[in-house]
Amino acid sequence: MTDSQKLILLVVVLYVSDCVTWVNSHAIAFLSCFGRRWTWRQAGRIIGNSQGGLLWSRLLPPSSMRFLSQTTPVSISPQGVVDFVTHAIARDGYAEQSGTALRFEEISSVAHAEHELRLNHRRMVGTCSVELTSRLAHHLQQLRQAVPSERELLIDHWLDAAFDTRLIRERLLRFRDLTRFVRWHANIFFCYVFVAVPGIVLLRDWETTWRFLLALYVFLLLSLVWYYFRAHQMLYRHRRGQRWQSAVIMCVNPLSAMRSVDELARDWLAVFDPLAIAAVVLEGEAWRHFAGLVLRDISYPLQPWPVELDEQAASVVTWHREKLRTRYEQLLGEKQEPLDRILLPEGAAAAVDETSRRICPRCLCQYRLSSDSCSSCHIPLSPLPPPAWNEA
Repeated sequence: MTDSQKLILLVVVLYVSDCVTWVNSHAIAFLSCFGRRWTWRQAGRIIGNSQGGLLWSRLLPPSSMRFLSQTTPVSISPQGVVDFVTHAIARDGYAEQSGTALRFEEISSVAHAEHELRLNHRRMVGTCSVELTSRLAHHLQQLRQAVPSERELLIDHWLDAAFDTRLIRERLLRFRDLTRFVRWHANIFFCYVFVAVPGIVLLRDWETTWRFLLALYVFLLLSLVWYYFRAHQMLYRHRRGQRWQSAVIMCVNPLSAMRSVDELARDWLAVFDPLAIAAVVLEGEAWRHFAGLVLRDISYPLQPWPVELDEQAASVVTWHREKLRTRYEQLLGEKQEPLDRILLPEGAAAAVDETSRRICPRCLCQYRLSSDSCSSCHIPLSPLPPPAWNEA
């Protein structure tokens, strides 16, 4: 392998490394190519642990968008807050959670630092987004200061904002408009580094062209960093320190500049619930599949819970889950999707063979009559509809 080939290989490896990021287990990423062809992903299970894992973005084009989101990372009710939620979408186990429970009367301080929420000067939970952590801290501060009779109304207002699909559409349109030049320059810079430069070096003498190539390289890089800086300033006006830090990193590591759209998109929709975002960006079978995973997860949580909670803390978790479930059902009503068809799709209702008589309402695995509970989810099985027996 020649020196030039080794250099190209190193550049490719560095670019690919900028396409992955570590996120917590509750994070859901919505990916788009040119604002179309939306998909969703979670952190990988191969390289990860109970707290999180590596999340891949689209390798091409470099201007593809990746928005992160997650449901509220703690259970909240008018009585208090608990570091445990029953979210385990498309997973067979819960993320690591402490189960710490605090009544609002016991909370003396609420603070946040980057992705970390702190209550009473101790870490409570981490989130996928600085923006979500900041909003959640403000929400808990309001609940702490409010009288008990007002807290449920404040929680309803928080959920109203998290499920505002009209605002999600408006923010997506605003993002596309403000990042238009960043996306174009990221694609141009990528083509220049990975296509134009290697081609020119192979066809022309390196010694006679390097000055021109370097000058154009610096011009394209600085142009991209400038457009990123301006877009970040309009999207996140108060994050001056992060803006300058990212700009410096892009100048030092130009390959990260190619993924600048990911950096801008990361927090833009983070305060919205994943199902609300999916209702806007996903369509057809992709939407119904994701909605089914979320609804089955909230309706039939994994058993047993990995933490021991007293009666009051357990009531907070249950109250919070029921609130979310009501919001999910309302969202399905707006999309005119029947709940029973989402919970049990037509394909899953058909028996896989003549011995199948029961089905897990969460993972949709089918069982014989001798089984009483799902071996993976540890929840009671439901009977298959009788027509499914006849089909088998």
